[in-house]
Amino acid sequence: MKKFFIQILLFLSILTLVLFSSADTTLSCGDCVPLSKYDYTLKTYNINKDNKWATFRDENNGIFFIHSGKKDPSTGVFTFKQNLNLILTLSIRSGSKVGDINFRIKKNNLKSNELIITPRITKQIFISIVKNDTLTIIADKHGATSADWGNLKIENLPDSVQYTLSEIYNNIIIYKNKVVIFLLLSIMFLLYIKFKNHHLLHKFEKSSLFEKTFQIILKLFFLFGFFLFL
Repeated sequence: MKKFFIQILLFLSILTLVLFSSADTTLSCGDCVPLSKYDYTLKTYNINKDNKWATFRDENNGIFFIHSGKKDPSTGVFTFKQNLNLILTLSIRSGSKVGDINFRIKKNNLKSNELIITPRITKQIFISIVKNDTLTIIADKHGATSADWGNLKIENLPDSVQYTLSEIYNNIIIYKNKVVIFLLLSIMFLLYIKFKNHHLLHKFEKSSLFEKTFQIILKLFFLFGFFLFL
């Protein structure tokens, strides 16, 4: 009965970990407005026929279609005409199941973020902009290039909700990471108990080098995960 209970807990922990890790953490802002074409100028680089598939297209209303180039990354440089509180949502458009993009973001030529975006991973970034600031978006391939259908949505947040939303988003990420670490610790602990029970049933047999190594690795991972959780 105890063995069956441990197996059930192990299965539920792994299932919860998979579902929770893939859960969407993006926020929807009802008070936000799309970036207006009068708020910025955009210059693109490496968009030419020699750089196959490279695209950085302004589709208006704060939406941009970005496809990494086969040879060089697709790059767009925004120069802003007024103070703004921006929320950038980076994703892969529906229809692509294999496209991965390595996004690098620089504010005034200083690197601020680097993100890997996949069909299952969407990320948001909060950036405060002062008039004449520049924002560089670099979309580089991450693996195969042919289906990198990147989508960039830029919205402007009212001053009244800027810090509230960014704080909520950061807290969601922090607590999500803590839950993931807790689930990993639970899985390792259950594996350790399962392994111990198996060892007790075969206590008269000499432990193999693999079994001893496995126990040590589990203990080290458990301690490492415990300190991360703190």
